[in-house]
Amino acid sequence: AIAGLATGCHGELGQELGHGVHFEQVHVSLAPTRETPGAALVSFTSETKANEAGVFYWPAHNTSQVKFSAAERTDYTHHSTKFGKYESAFIYHALMEDIEPGTYIYYQPALRYKHDLDISPSVFGVQIPELASAFGGPSSRGIKLALMGDLGQTNNSVSTMQHLEKDHNIAALLMVGDLSYADNNNTRWDLWSNLFQEQLASLPFMSLPGNHEVETDSKDNISFKPYAARFPMAPNCKDCGGFDHNGWHANLWFSFDIGPAHVIHLNSYQDCDTSSPQYAWLESDLASIDRSTTPWVIVNMHAPFYNSNVMHQNETEMINTRKYWQPLLCKHRVNILFAGHVHAYERIHPTCDNSTIDATNGITYINIGDGGNHEGIYDSWLPGEEAGSEAPVWSAFREGSYGHGVLEIHDERRATWSWHRNQDASWEVRDQIAIENIAYEPHEEEGDGDEPFIADDSGLLAPYDGEVESNYGYAPEEATDRIARGYAVVGLGIMASALLLYS
Repeated sequence: AIAGLATGCHGELGQELGHGVHFEQVHVSLAPTRETPGAALVSFTSETKANEAGVFYWPAHNTSQVKFSAAERTDYTHHSTKFGKYESAFIYHALMEDIEPGTYIYYQPALRYKHDLDISPSVFGVQIPELASAFGGPSSRGIKLALMGDLGQTNNSVSTMQHLEKDHNIAALLMVGDLSYADNNNTRWDLWSNLFQEQLASLPFMSLPGNHEVETDSKDNISFKPYAARFPMAPNCKDCGGFDHNGWHANLWFSFDIGPAHVIHLNSYQDCDTSSPQYAWLESDLASIDRSTTPWVIVNMHAPFYNSNVMHQNETEMINTRKYWQPLLCKHRVNILFAGHVHAYERIHPTCDNSTIDATNGITYINIGDGGNHEGIYDSWLPGEEAGSEAPVWSAFREGSYGHGVLEIHDERRATWSWHRNQDASWEVRDQIAIENIAYEPHEEEGDGDEPFIADDSGLLAPYDGEVESNYGYAPEEATDRIARGYAVVGLGIMASALLLYS
């Protein structure tokens, strides 16, 4: 194990559940619906095949209200020409549906219907987000989301997660693909899930597949099998999908509501054209959003539409998804699109048409494939289209460093995006931008909202007499540059080199 990162929520991995029965690889994800707005999914593995497995859970303020949710069990066999045959442990997924939003709960995985409260190492805790505005919560109540991509399992990966741990009040962690870099060696999935069990068992975790999750089986030609068995994501999401094999269903594209935002996760590595199931679902999902109650729309995927790094240029997935999805996302006025794949950080001005900055229909694109993967950081960049220009006009900020980002939505109209580098102190911000949501469609009696704002160096919100970057809407380039330069705190330090956990 890497020094400095605890393994297990309360102690050692492989927690014991009485009579020598062990489980591991615990993580929790969100599954809110209108009927069950506080629902969450607990996942864990065990070498023991159990018919009564599930999870006990109870609110932290009342240990007498213990409930039990039965788990679905799956397992898989995966073949690789390089690594041979792998047979997974038994993987259990228990959906806790009747949790009150805003509740801190304790939960305990179990392989039988017997509650052993005295076994403290097997008890985990997680904060369930407040009621989303889509389900009746106030749209003025903010939310704080962490985002990262291409994490891997290196010292840099651990540093990224350690920096994230020091951010307070994070409601959920959103990962935009390339989680473990198992690359058909399934034992690396086991290592990754145990390495980050402490974080992923206590912070709701929502993911999507990247190219390193494709992992096509060399025998039956089925793709995404390891990822789909381990991370089914929002199993109660109607009409979501992407994976159905041997009776097991997993959502490789899905959406969920959190705070005042509707978050959409897409799969860049499945069919995306107008005749595809994924496109049909996306079109329907976007059309269903009421922007008066759900002001913010965020889309996450792995392969970016835009990228000024020399790596990953003009790949098929980037070209096709941009061709088919971008007009739809612009039509429905998506605020922000996060992607990974490129192992660097880049923020792109609101745009909807290549290098053209659209004043009324722009999406802010942010590439965060800088989580810590073993392939290294990408720090070579393309010049601008104009002679002598350092960067394309649509690229607002770019840097090859490992790190993570935090999106803090303050209310219906205002949000702050901050990017943190691993080599800086955890509280320092390398890039920060204030975002105004002018796609918000309030009811008539609500008025026009507050004055523009900007986050100052102390992190406090203060009125700003200029313009801020808007979605939809784009501040003049000089104003946006002033914001980016004036409120990005440049830290000092030397980027740590990656130390692989595997050869």
